[in-house]
Amino acid sequence: MFSAAIKLPRCMVVVSNLSAAYQGASKSLAQTVANLSQEVRRSAKEITPVALNSGEVFDILRRRLFTKLPDREAIDKVAVAYAKSMDEAVRSRVVAKTPEQFADEIHRCYPFHPSLRDLVAMFRNNEGFRQTRGLMRMVSRVVRDVFREGRPNNVYLIGVQHMDLNDSDMRNEVLPLANLHNAVAKDIADGGQAHAETVDKELSSDAGTQVANVLLSASLMQGFDSKAGLTKEQVIECLISPGRTIEEFQNAFDALLKDAWYLHRGSGDVVYFAQQENITKRLQSEAEKAPQPRIDQNIQERLALVFKAVSGKAYQEVLALPEIGAIDLSGPRKLIVVSPDSKLPPETAEKLFAGLTQKNNFLVVTGSPTHFASLDGVMRRLYAAEKVLRDLRADDPLRSEVEDRRNGAEFEFLTTVEHAFNRIWYPGRKPDRSMGLLEQKLELRTAKGADGRSSLSGEAAIETALIKAGKFEPNPEAKADGLITRISGNPETNQGGQLWPDGSAFNTIPWSDITARAKENPQFVWLPPGGLEAIKREATKTGKWRDRENGKIQRGPFPPDMTRVSITEEGRNHDTGAVTLSVQAVDAGQTPRIHMAEGTFVNGSSPELKELRFTTTALRLAFLVIDPKGDHPTGDAYVWRNRITLQHTTSPSADGRKVELFARPSAAAIRYTTDGSNPREGTVYEGPFTVTPFMARGGSEVMVRAIAIDGDLEGTEDFRISVQKAKPKEPGDPDSVDTVPTLREYVDETRAANLTLDIRQTSTESFFALAGALKDAKAQAVIAQMQVGLGQEAFSMRLGSDLRLSGEGLSNVVESIRVAVGQPNADVTAHVKAVSFPTGRDLIAFVETLKVDVGDPRDCVTQPQTRST
Repeated sequence: MFSAAIKLPRCMVVVSNLSAAYQGASKSLAQTVANLSQEVRRSAKEITPVALNSGEVFDILRRRLFTKLPDREAIDKVAVAYAKSMDEAVRSRVVAKTPEQFADEIHRCYPFHPSLRDLVAMFRNNEGFRQTRGLMRMVSRVVRDVFREGRPNNVYLIGVQHMDLNDSDMRNEVLPLANLHNAVAKDIADGGQAHAETVDKELSSDAGTQVANVLLSASLMQGFDSKAGLTKEQVIECLISPGRTIEEFQNAFDALLKDAWYLHRGSGDVVYFAQQENITKRLQSEAEKAPQPRIDQNIQERLALVFKAVSGKAYQEVLALPEIGAIDLSGPRKLIVVSPDSKLPPETAEKLFAGLTQKNNFLVVTGSPTHFASLDGVMRRLYAAEKVLRDLRADDPLRSEVEDRRNGAEFEFLTTVEHAFNRIWYPGRKPDRSMGLLEQKLELRTAKGADGRSSLSGEAAIETALIKAGKFEPNPEAKADGLITRISGNPETNQGGQLWPDGSAFNTIPWSDITARAKENPQFVWLPPGGLEAIKREATKTGKWRDRENGKIQRGPFPPDMTRVSITEEGRNHDTGAVTLSVQAVDAGQTPRIHMAEGTFVNGSSPELKELRFTTTALRLAFLVIDPKGDHPTGDAYVWRNRITLQHTTSPSADGRKVELFARPSAAAIRYTTDGSNPREGTVYEGPFTVTPFMARGGSEVMVRAIAIDGDLEGTEDFRISVQKAKPKEPGDPDSVDTVPTLREYVDETRAANLTLDIRQTSTESFFALAGALKDAKAQAVIAQMQVGLGQEAFSMRLGSDLRLSGEGLSNVVESIRVAVGQPNADVTAHVKAVSFPTGRDLIAFVETLKVDVGDPRDCVTQPQTRST
């Protein structure tokens, strides 16, 4: 038939949509209708008798459902009232539609709400909805519900929000449009038990049901694609009404979104009902089956985190909901979070205070038993959200929603803590002057961060409360004077303080007693860690207390201090042992006298010190300070003692090295050893001594240990003296070692010897020492260069290598030149290239006298084969 109709030039076939009418028909008839529908869709054009998204629908509804409507004036009043409510919403930036637009729409739609047209139009393509007839039936049910006897007369414009889905007729109109039976039963209408009805009870209005009805209407379109549902702002725009607040519907929307099981979030922040359960149901299931021990543990951990001692000033440790038998108040001050009860103070806190010695070492935070009881349910929701978050993948589309739920539960937990813990109890003196626990209001404030997470700083609030109560002093140094008096009392009347016992017998007590009483006496104010030590420093600095031996402390007033001296070493010359001293009189009035004597005895007859800064090489100086006015009694003499240091020099010797020791500034005796033993039992030093390679016991160094002694003063020093050298036997081969012999080991003392070595005498004294050594050794020297005088007036001469001069000849040459140039005392320097000796013995004596370092004698000493007679 359809194929033939298409070929005719003028032919129209009208087909009525029978899908809804035959939903309950037999299977074969239903299949026939379905086949017919598919055939029609190929070439047919759909004809809608009434466009549900046009104003025409309101004309039909008015004619069919109402016999009479109010006059224009009454409608104007309604439009003005709605425009006013819309204006408030616009100013709150909740909706974008202008009041003027809304008022115009009311005139066209009255007595229906303008949103009715838009909401019905959303599901007009639902095949279960029979367009005009279906609209008439649905709206007629709504109108009947509005005018039902007993319903409050507060409806100005009729809309889908006024549906009563507890009415079976109304439910039968809506439910066939979509498979949302569970959504309606659990979330919208169930004789007062559905989630929306629970919200109504909490808000004392029907805001929850109205929000749910609007969202249900926006969820009836088939397919439930991205166009289904409404945003929060769109829902509120549908519900704005005179006499109702915007916050009422906002709160209802938020509560329903949190509690409903079948309400889902779509793209663009839209919300809609669907057949499937949402994440709320899973969260509720996880919350219900959470083990009670885990919930209790989480509450304890969260409370410990809320009241965590970050600065640690008012308290240092937190015990959250502890067993009373497990509480230990030794150590730092503790904050104890206890379960609120009906007693004031709480029973747990009273038992702690009565049964413990350290009554001033804890405080208790508690509050409302009613709000505390709510913590369990809130923690279950928070626990469930965190558990589900751990189970979700990082890219799960539900993760954002669950994070919002977690953040909301976290905020709810902290705000519940605010109300549950609003009191602190701290130790102190009651109005009846007995010791006990005192109450102070605690004002906690939850803060939200930019990331949506919430935080609550209990420590800061507790510090503020304790400061307000006068129990905590955060800056003890600023209140030091008052705290010192509070601690030590009035010593002049032998009256003790809060931490110091009465009586003169207790003017000096162990400091540990003070710190112990600070934890025991409920009257004493709390200080930050180190606060008592700071007060002690301030009291000793200002002379109110004094440190005594064995960790004790003494309170004043004190007898006048005895005179004494303060000596400062400002500098020391290590080469001479001389010390520069600065001397000051202490506790001796304004015109003190200082008497000083070398040694250990001094009295008032000793010389008075006039120069308070001086340099001395004395080993001991005795000082006595006198106050001429007698205000301060004369103290004991003070003996200053210098420090003895040991120094040494070494010089070449035919047998090794010659060592000379010096005590700076001086010493009565020096003892030394060369074998590493204790120098106290060593050889008395009488002059330079020689260390030989033999003393090194196969090594290359000799350990010289020395001690300088002068009465009670001592100075010790250890020196390492190098006595033997080694060099490779073969050039470039460090493993082949050749030991260098000493001069005495190498030289035959009976044979003539020649020394070929640069010897430079750069002073007149050293030159004549050279001449004397040559004379004593009967030796002759080859002089490369000799100079008499200095600068432009100097006489310089070079001598040939074959010319050898004796010591006497060398002296004669110099004296002749001095006479010739008219400078009898002219400076003389000389450069010796070689020296010839009659015997090796003379060579050794020459080297010892001039302290010449010959190095390896094999390189510079030669001897003929014949022996000298």
